[in-house]
Amino acid sequence: MKLRMGKTTTTVTIAADGALVIECFDFSDEAHDHLGSDVAFTATVAAEDKAKVLALLLAEAQVPPEEPHDDALLLQLIERRFQSYYQIKGWLEDHGVACKTEFDPWA
Repeated sequence: MKLRMGKTTTTVTIAADGALVIECFDFSDEAHDHLGSDVAFTATVAAEDKAKVLALLLAEAQVPPEEPHDDALLLQLIERRFQSYYQIKGWLEDHGVACKTEFDPWA
């Protein structure tokens, strides 16, 4: 799933190991001016922590219990709720969800 905001693209996927991976590719003028090139940020939520993310999003969205609770629903809720990597990352931090972050200055 992709979210676009200006010259920034956020991609949210489920990795082969079941982790939730949020990637941001920033190819804006600001990235070039401040960092010298296009950049990428990645936040990865371990597979065992996805259930917490899903539970929090389900509570916020008031999704009926009969909905299937799987990765497809998780991605759908993320797409409905957020517009960018930065919103998702901030929300994860606010809700105490652990994630591993990486920065690539030469994306």
